[in-house]
Amino acid sequence: MKLKREILVVFLAVMFITLTCGGGFADMDAGTNYTLGGYIALGGGWVSDQPRHMDRSYLKKYVPFPEGFLADTDIWLKSKDGLEYYNFRMSHPGLADQDYLLQIGKLGLYHAQIEYDQLQNLYCTVNPTANRIGIVLQRLRFSGYYSPTLNFTLFAEDQFLKRNGWQAGSYLTGPGNPYNFTTFLRPINYKQNDLRVGAEYDQPTEKRSIFQGRVSYHLSTFDNGQADVLARQQPVGALAFNSLPGSNMANYVTGEGALDLKSYKTRITGSLSYGWLSQNDYVFESATGAGPPPTVAGRFDGLAGLSASTLAADLAGITRPIAPLTLRYAYRAYNYSNDNKASENQVLLRAFGNNPTLLAAEHYSYFRQGINLGADYRVNNKVAVTVGYNWKGDTRGNEQGNTSSHTPQAGVRVSPTNWLSLLANYSFTTRTGSNPLAFVTQTGDPTAVLVPLTYKFYSGSLNRNNANFVAEVYPWDTVTCSGNFSIYNDNFTNSALGIQSDRGWSTGVDVSWRPHDRVALSLGYDHQQLQVKELAPNGAINGEVARIQGDSGPTLTTSDSYDTFFASADFKLIPKKVKLTTRASYSFAKSDFHNSFMPNLNETFADIRTFLTYQYNEHWAIRGGYIYEAFFMSQAYQTLYTRGITAAGAPGASQAFNTLDGFYRNATAHVVQAFLQYKF
Repeated sequence: MKLKREILVVFLAVMFITLTCGGGFADMDAGTNYTLGGYIALGGGWVSDQPRHMDRSYLKKYVPFPEGFLADTDIWLKSKDGLEYYNFRMSHPGLADQDYLLQIGKLGLYHAQIEYDQLQNLYCTVNPTANRIGIVLQRLRFSGYYSPTLNFTLFAEDQFLKRNGWQAGSYLTGPGNPYNFTTFLRPINYKQNDLRVGAEYDQPTEKRSIFQGRVSYHLSTFDNGQADVLARQQPVGALAFNSLPGSNMANYVTGEGALDLKSYKTRITGSLSYGWLSQNDYVFESATGAGPPPTVAGRFDGLAGLSASTLAADLAGITRPIAPLTLRYAYRAYNYSNDNKASENQVLLRAFGNNPTLLAAEHYSYFRQGINLGADYRVNNKVAVTVGYNWKGDTRGNEQGNTSSHTPQAGVRVSPTNWLSLLANYSFTTRTGSNPLAFVTQTGDPTAVLVPLTYKFYSGSLNRNNANFVAEVYPWDTVTCSGNFSIYNDNFTNSALGIQSDRGWSTGVDVSWRPHDRVALSLGYDHQQLQVKELAPNGAINGEVARIQGDSGPTLTTSDSYDTFFASADFKLIPKKVKLTTRASYSFAKSDFHNSFMPNLNETFADIRTFLTYQYNEHWAIRGGYIYEAFFMSQAYQTLYTRGITAAGAPGASQAFNTLDGFYRNATAHVVQAFLQYKF
């Protein structure tokens, strides 16, 4: 394992500071009215040379390996009366998950903060032509408030998001084999901004009725960076543009309020929000024939081309008529109005392949409402019960189906002794729906025979059972045990096509033990089992061969299981001087597709972290540790992606798609970290 020279120099420098400042610095007085506190930790991380950098995509998908220069800081400055404060936090500067936060304020008068951070999402790093397929999300956030009086507050916040990078894309090249993919890299340049401003009023608390209210305006804009996308697009045809989301804008005006009725032991809250949304962007059509991609096919005509409005209302209350009883009640309604007559928009219709059925499934109006009722009653200090009822109704336009669901539920909590607590709840949902199937003609001729295209699970009828159990045991003062079990079962009762059932269960247990005031141990295990059944059309649609090789003909079954073991240990080797902490987890996931074309997908992930901290004095500390991570995927599934499959079901027809998305090589990583920390 090689140390980076520049990191070694930094680490030796901060080590020298520690050795030459035996007592460190005392808690600081910053002038006569302020005090300074917090900590600064500087160090470095080193990763072994193996495996190769390009094989680590899974292990660093969201958070990069903590290698190179590492730093964490949390410094605050506050007035001695505790009212005025300044705070700065920083973590991982220069890395893909860096974060910076600055806060200032005075209690009861004003507060402001600004934050910048990043998050990466690597889709794959093993593609032969592009070794870093992914995006980086950057966020800049500001928020603050100012209270000119004790009862009145002005507030504002703004969040800007920017996504840059490349994303995997693919489309079918022709009928006969659903595995015949042609692939491309879709450039990503998305910008999103959310601005909220408003005012809030709080009535003095000494009155018999207390009112709180606020009004706000929210502006949300989205820009897909289309000009930049056009400049960066690879020459693979205009199909690359079909999935680009259009630039759009949304405006919302919201009023919220809460009323405390002390005499009636009741609190009522409510809100009303109106929004209008618009899209005015380019629409691209599919490429036909040879040559470069076609030019822009058309543009939406502003609000008349694609617009919508929303209206949301919420009213909820809670009442305590007697000490052991609490009543809960709420009503919610949401209306989405889309009156664009999208089927008459020729540009939009051509983008959907001149299929109004597909277009209607994407652009329709709906009205959703719900009622929640509940009661909690404490029988005594050992038993408490809760009951409830929920109703939801959805009315959708464009023949997208209406649904109505009823959900009664009940729960109980029992604590027969001071070392045992039991919790159980159960709910049953019955939903009646309509129009769960969407049909399409194979030739585009409206007089041709319709064949089922997809199943709209959200509009189908179902019966759902859901139960949860939790037990907490405290056999001794130094031991805590808990266990849980959950089970659910969804049956779609009028499914002539598509999903038939979705069921699963999970269980877990964990134990914590403190045998000594210098030792803390914990162990845990979780298991989850899922199974989904789907009924597929046993025949060709639009020339595509049906891949029906399941256990029971056209019924496709997918079974998933997840197992996770975790353990931790904390040792105070020398009180207030030397501390050892270690964490370990092991996860195993298995997916069984019950299909001869798809091998089982098995994935394993292991993570072990051990750190030793030496507290030189009350201010200075040295911390070092080792991190091990490993990821493994079943070889048969990797072979499917690297070798592909022909129309006849034989190995072959490898595609570039295999190294764009959904595939990672096996990888292990060894990381060593060291920090020097100063605490004010």
